[in-house]
Amino acid sequence: MSSELLNSVPDVEIDPEGTFKYVLIRVYAPQTKDGNEPSKMIVRGNSRGPYH
Repeated sequence: MSSELLNSVPDVEIDPEGTFKYVLIRVYAPQTKDGNEPSKMIVRGNSRGPYH
């Protein structure tokens, strides 16, 4: 279930045009029964996060 949840989140979403920041985010899925905390890194870049 955890891997399905993480796989449903796109790895990269970047607007096709503009100048902006890229944000690196760690996304977590619920903790598994064996105590693991599944996660993955994703990248986002869009005009809502302007470059400064």
